[in-house]
Amino acid sequence: MKRTQLSSAIGLVFGLALMAPVQAQQAGDTAATTKPAETKRSEVTQLEAVTVSARRRDESLEKVPVAVSAFTNEDMKDLQANNIDGLEFEGAAVLGEGTKLSTQLAWMDARYDKFVDPRTQVDPSLASLHSHVPFSPKFTARVALAHTFGLSNGSALTFGADASYRSDTWLSVDNRDGLMQKAYTVTGVFGVFDSVDGHWQLRAGVRNLGDKVYKTDGQEFSSVGNIQTAYYGAPRNWYVSARYNF
Repeated sequence: MKRTQLSSAIGLVFGLALMAPVQAQQAGDTAATTKPAETKRSEVTQLEAVTVSARRRDESLEKVPVAVSAFTNEDMKDLQANNIDGLEFEGAAVLGEGTKLSTQLAWMDARYDKFVDPRTQVDPSLASLHSHVPFSPKFTARVALAHTFGLSNGSALTFGADASYRSDTWLSVDNRDGLMQKAYTVTGVFGVFDSVDGHWQLRAGVRNLGDKVYKTDGQEFSSVGNIQTAYYGAPRNWYVSARYNF
């Protein structure tokens, strides 16, 4: 089978430093913390970086990481390439002194040019069985906010929170209702302590603060008793970690 791939990317990076350069950091559960000396230099709203990209590509389904156990190699020859268009946005800003806001937004439009399934030809009621490309939510987003307090001894204490959103997502090649996850949002909170010498970092937090129940993956075997299996994300959980930098 011939495989073709067409890709294009448009990137825009915009940086504005009003007081002093600030190294981009990822806020949220994995955010690096801002040292007290750095926060004093950022007393005004500061836009660090904005990245926008667009992408389009044609791929054979053989290259898409999903299981297609219901089809033989001969069947796959009738399956044409699917198209994926999308836009991504990433931005970060320092708000006032020691407050960091970061966000990521993405839009994706995934679709099949053609999907030949003998079952849909025999049974017209299955015509919508492949209306959606699996694992291709139309919208995803994440926003995180963190604030760093400089302590009197020179160490730093950071508190933050984040929220992640994902729109409706189909989890199998056959679009089964039981293997579809409705749109959901997961939140988390965290705290980080950085020692004055930069050697020690202590971190604690809560993931999935609202104890949201959501599916992350699915498997279906239409040819084996129509078995459907769903996998779920972790429930609310707490964590504590310590790191030493040499």
